[in-house]
Amino acid sequence: MARRIYLMLIVAISFQPTVLSQTENKGLSVSGKALDSETQKPIHNANVYISGTTIGTATDADGKFLIPDLNLGRYSLVISHVAYELQVFDLTLLNKDVDLGEVKLSIKVQGMLDIEVSARKDNEWKKEIKRFKRSVFGENYEPDKIHIPNEYNLEYQYSDIPTAQKRIKANKYPWMKLPDKELVKGNGISLSEPFDFEIHNYYTGYVIDYSVQDFYVGDQTEEFIYGYMRFSEMETTDEDEKEAWLMNREKSYHGSLTHFLKSLIDGQHVEEGFEARITTLNPFKSNKKRMIRKAKVDTLRGKNVEGRFKISSTEFPNVKKIEFTDYLEFEYWLEADKKGKLQKSWLMAKDDVILVYTNGVLIDPTSVYLFGHLTKEGLYEALPINYSPLAKN
Repeated sequence: MARRIYLMLIVAISFQPTVLSQTENKGLSVSGKALDSETQKPIHNANVYISGTTIGTATDADGKFLIPDLNLGRYSLVISHVAYELQVFDLTLLNKDVDLGEVKLSIKVQGMLDIEVSARKDNEWKKEIKRFKRSVFGENYEPDKIHIPNEYNLEYQYSDIPTAQKRIKANKYPWMKLPDKELVKGNGISLSEPFDFEIHNYYTGYVIDYSVQDFYVGDQTEEFIYGYMRFSEMETTDEDEKEAWLMNREKSYHGSLTHFLKSLIDGQHVEEGFEARITTLNPFKSNKKRMIRKAKVDTLRGKNVEGRFKISSTEFPNVKKIEFTDYLEFEYWLEADKKGKLQKSWLMAKDDVILVYTNGVLIDPTSVYLFGHLTKEGLYEALPINYSPLAKN
């Protein structure tokens, strides 16, 4: 089955819709106090962060936290601690600060904490983890540049009692397609219980603390991974390494979906190296001459194509509405794929409309299907949502 993708990282991964606006009206804050739900004592050194970003802090000795200087926008605020259950707040900042007051965290049920850290995993476990990494990190993933110190703590389960199917039917993942047949042992693996990955990415120079809530990797339905991420800068005294990280971040940004959508909104996609068109041609039949001859295609030069493509403003100055029918096909001309071919991808809006922040970030990643080249990229090239590309000379 061909993969369908719904979000920023351009791999079959699903994230909580978490975005940052680009308005200049900074100054809003989120604060609160983390307490143990049983003892009512303050929780020191809990991580508090905006999911998908480098923005975060830790609670002090009194359990208090403050994240200042936030833009207007919608956020997923995450509070995590190794000994407590994850807490997530979906917030919308409009015109005033948010005080969450006392946030009470429950002790984490023992389970993952008791698992012995050991390299004595069997060959089957190692084989499946390799498959998991290939799916999550993408086609360009280089194993020697990714280090996960706690990967041996991960426990997964086989989908021999159609786990993924049950989750879909329960409407936990409504965007996923039901498998054509029931899952059988060996077809897929899924997460046994929530797990915190510590990912050291020596390609982009970020440490990613990834609180994975669920995943499925297999061949009976779309693969996905669902969770919350915090990015932080890796430290280095090697100037060459630091320069390489900056270059790799730029390389990851250019040609990405975020880059394309921002350039489209700005009316600069041609200047930025993209060619875009609205087409009725199904991407899975794009090499069939008969289909190509029948396709209705409009190349995008300006912002609008009557009845087929339109970019308009919304009530929020930092949010744009993009309406289009059929497929939005786009090629990035400034970089080839591994086979030396142009990077061609297709985007389809589920309801013929998507909402995008002016920095190119989708407000709801599950509102689209993505096909083609960008589906081959993954966490290996992931950037924080608040990443800003270097200014051009």
